[in-house]
Amino acid sequence: MKRRTWLLATPVASLGDLVASGYAAQLGRPGGRVTGVSFLPFPLNAKRLELLAQTLPRGSAVLNLADRQPLPEAIWVVEDAGRSLGLVTHAAYASTAAEIDAAFGTARRLRVAGVNVLNSPFLYNLRAHIFQLAASAKLPAIYQWPDAAREGGLMAYGPSLEAMNRQLAGYASRILAGAKAADLPIEQPTRSELVINLKTARALGITIPQSLLLRAVEVIT
Repeated sequence: MKRRTWLLATPVASLGDLVASGYAAQLGRPGGRVTGVSFLPFPLNAKRLELLAQTLPRGSAVLNLADRQPLPEAIWVVEDAGRSLGLVTHAAYASTAAEIDAAFGTARRLRVAGVNVLNSPFLYNLRAHIFQLAASAKLPAIYQWPDAAREGGLMAYGPSLEAMNRQLAGYASRILAGAKAADLPIEQPTRSELVINLKTARALGITIPQSLLLRAVEVIT
């Protein structure tokens, strides 16, 4: 499969998959002009679906909300995860706020029980809009970055942005000292964090299982 490649303005980057996106030849030795932190979004998208499933009855339908240009594997991985979890999965794509509105219209028509918001800078930037739509539809939703749950989303699971920024700062220091990006191995986040917002859960009228609450690094009450 032919990969799309974009030109980054900096030799240090944080991206879902620097190798799959064409910026680097391999994790251990990037070989190009870019290195940084690669958080490998496909497994995390599937993990978020697994966490969301724990708040839903088995056999529920779930909407996987993606941006307009995901790699096909992004959908394949969550569909496989959904089947293993006994869920019925549907996909919706959006590149504008209006298309996000339409995706939630699709969710209502399909009577889904929850929404898994896939990795996407675009969807993250419009997270407040998605919060409002999920609240209006009374749908539990899970998001990529922990900050999303702190800001009003129900749940979020993913790397700490602060920790990733510290990793990127370390790269910048080494490059300023003379190191070449091509020679600096791409790192992965040190850990992912589950954050749960019980205020949002109460507003949605759902109960978060104790097993999930015990796994969370932060529970907002």
